[in-house]
Amino acid sequence: MISQAFDQLLEEYRIPPESEEAEALASRLFSVYQNGVHDIDLLKKIAIEKM
Repeated sequence: MISQAFDQLLEEYRIPPESEEAEALASRLFSVYQNGVHDIDLLKKIAIEKM
């Protein structure tokens, strides 16, 4: 689920996969997921808002 959200956000926002921005996004996705957000759409929304 997290990898799917990550891939979708990279594509949607045209973030290079090997960039620092992508690394920060991955970290936010894991953090949001660990805090109990398991709905993929909400997970993506919260993670991208924190950018």
